[in-house]
Amino acid sequence: MLSGHGMHIRLDKGADVPPATVHLLTDDPSRLNGGHSGFMAPDGTRIKVYPKTYRLLAHSAGKTPGVNSHK
Repeated sequence: MLSGHGMHIRLDKGADVPPATVHLLTDDPSRLNGGHSGFMAPDGTRIKVYPKTYRLLAHSAGKTPGVNSHK
């Protein structure tokens, strides 16, 4: 079991499930995997890399202002 940053990952070599897709958000995607937006691990797990961006939501009547992440 791996745990951190609100995420828990269980590695189970004997699990009978299809390979997963992992989405990585980073400040600089070009620094991972030679700038490619995705790659596949030897076990078939797909890894997709996206830029981490934040958008400040404008305050409007009846809504609470906050930070919203998006792709």
